[in-house]
Amino acid sequence: MLVENILRDLVSFNTINDKDNNEIMNYICDYLKKYNFNCEMIGNNKKILIASIGTKQKLGFVGHTDTVNYKETFGSNPFELLEKDGNYYGLGTCDMKGGIAAMLKAVSEIDFSKLSTGLMLIFTYGEEKDFSGIKYFVNSKIKYPNYLIFGEPTNNIPMNGSKGAIEYNFEFYGKRAHSSMINESSNINAVMFLSKLLELNKYFKKRMCNEYEFKHSTMNYGILKGGEAVNIVSDYTKASCDFRITKSIAEYNYVKKFVEKLSKEYNMSYKIGMDFLPFYNNTKIVEKYEEITNNKRKKFFGLSEASVLNGNKIILGPGPVTAHEDREHISKESLYKTVENYKSIIFEILK
Repeated sequence: MLVENILRDLVSFNTINDKDNNEIMNYICDYLKKYNFNCEMIGNNKKILIASIGTKQKLGFVGHTDTVNYKETFGSNPFELLEKDGNYYGLGTCDMKGGIAAMLKAVSEIDFSKLSTGLMLIFTYGEEKDFSGIKYFVNSKIKYPNYLIFGEPTNNIPMNGSKGAIEYNFEFYGKRAHSSMINESSNINAVMFLSKLLELNKYFKKRMCNEYEFKHSTMNYGILKGGEAVNIVSDYTKASCDFRITKSIAEYNYVKKFVEKLSKEYNMSYKIGMDFLPFYNNTKIVEKYEEITNNKRKKFFGLSEASVLNGNKIILGPGPVTAHEDREHISKESLYKTVENYKSIIFEILK
């Protein structure tokens, strides 16, 4: 089966918010059983698929099956693979059904009876929303391999690390009244707090990390919402802030202490959502990945499930990187190259 045909099948499933979760997992399971993989489904309403072959699984591939939503400006039917000008267009082609298709094609061309150790494939749900699938997998206490490949889009560049992330959800309180009254305003509490929080940018810009395109830690106010009308003192305001932390764990700890100390000065509360340390892999095997892919290592631009699992891990998949974009696509050349890279990695680690 051609890898583009596998990709065509995967794209046909509507996995926005895991809508066709069971259907796509059943498809992958049926495919892998033809190549003597043992398949196990775990989960409740949504399923995770764990497929394994051989004994003493030493290497694992990880992929999430869900996608983000699309807009009317997408440019083509998002659930039909369109081949044009050497590219494959469709929702999830890049993030990350292309990587999954390459995994499935690669394992179909390997005689695992000739390898000394085994392989595990882990397919999850919920990565685009809250990482609920990979968290469920971790909580299941299932033993997984030490060597891990995450098939996110990298255009076949082995990415040996990514920033950490801390997601804050703030709630500010006040007392509702007419705007002519001198009452505590939740909006003013929010503005004062968030303004002082911006001081962290000065701290970040003094601590450059040249391994990233954006060379220092960043912060973003994603949600700011409060008040009812211009003539009413607000009693409730909410805000969200997303931090992406570079290599230094010291920065990660500094942010948490800064927020905690500052929060005591205002009538507010907060909860932490995403909370992941930066990860880096500079072990010897990364040199082999560079040799196989003919690309130098870099750091991943976003957050992935690689931040959740422990082990000797890299992120490697097809490209170009058009995740979450209109006209999402990968190139045929890159997809085929990913298949060959995965096969070479399997032979290298399991030989």
